[in-house]
Amino acid sequence: MKIKIFLISFIFLFSCKGLKPLPEILGVEEKILSKGTKILLKWKKFKDIDGYNIYFDGNKEPNITLPPEIDSFLLEKPKLKVEITLYREDAESKPYTINYKVKVDTFIFYPNRLADPTKPSGFYFDSLGNIKRVNTRDTFIKKCDFVFEEIDTVLYLYGPKGWYAPWNEKNNKISINFSDSNISKCDTAFLNGYDDVVKITLGKTYFLWFTKDTILNEDDNFAKIYITLKDDEKREYYVQIGYQKKKGIRWLRSE
Repeated sequence: MKIKIFLISFIFLFSCKGLKPLPEILGVEEKILSKGTKILLKWKKFKDIDGYNIYFDGNKEPNITLPPEIDSFLLEKPKLKVEITLYREDAESKPYTINYKVKVDTFIFYPNRLADPTKPSGFYFDSLGNIKRVNTRDTFIKKCDFVFEEIDTVLYLYGPKGWYAPWNEKNNKISINFSDSNISKCDTAFLNGYDDVVKITLGKTYFLWFTKDTILNEDDNFAKIYITLKDDEKREYYVQIGYQKKKGIRWLRSE
């Protein structure tokens, strides 16, 4: 009788050990590589698991499966969302989720020459990555990142070091050429595709580079901007801006 009790207890304890709940990934380090075009993800190693599943852009099936001894993965192409889970046999943990999808906002802007305090002609991004429209005649001009202007009905976009005396210490730039790429073009400003003042071709997409020193680093932000003329008589411009909220990353996917 004692032997049976001992065997039952052993089997019960052994079974309970197999039902130990899976841990969850609570943090992932993101190391930006290749001038903001690739991201190395690294996490803490876990024991007693069979491996890791990585899902891209909301997929229901894993895009990547890694063995338990691996604790990192290199993202080489822009993603909207990355989810990482642990698994053991048929059990899977809750995902650790990282979002890279740009935030897209739509606005109406007017050229600065109208000098109308009710018609915003500039914008800046606050510390949370939200767009704030401003009129360049008011006290908020010191915060302004970019301003719209017209000359003979031709639209221009310029940064703090543009046509007029610099209004702040930033060196924000606009791409000279338009592009629909999901990765913003960027290198040293003045030398490779960016300028302080750019003549805008309506209906095209340009890159915006938010920088203090025109040297690409992990404190910079990137966005893309699409501009069309909504009302010719009122000189109203329809503007969409897609903004990457993570610093140092040049990925600009919105879908």
